[in-house]
Amino acid sequence: MAGTPKPGQSNTLRLSRQHVQGANVEAVDRAPHPTLVATGTALKELRTSQHLSQMSLSLKTGIHRNYIGGIERGEREPTLTAIITIAEELGISLTELFARAEGRNLPHRFGREA
Repeated sequence: MAGTPKPGQSNTLRLSRQHVQGANVEAVDRAPHPTLVATGTALKELRTSQHLSQMSLSLKTGIHRNYIGGIERGEREPTLTAIITIAEELGISLTELFARAEGRNLPHRFGREA
């Protein structure tokens, strides 16, 4: 029966399968969103300017190094919490990070040069 989960199967998984059952679901191959790519590039530039490897940043943030690499390449859609965690470890505010991603320089009142 579709409404009864199998042993060890979560309700979320069961509902997800029910939702797409019978639907014409095709693999979606799309280019990464430009904002994700720009933000990832800005994070990578900050990380490398501080001579940090993805592994060392991973150890400091608790975010897997492969996931960090995916963020840097714009292949992942990270949560705001993940972006905040990485930005804090790199010593940059979200305002500064997104300004860098948009290619804007911020006034010196933010304490850092962009």
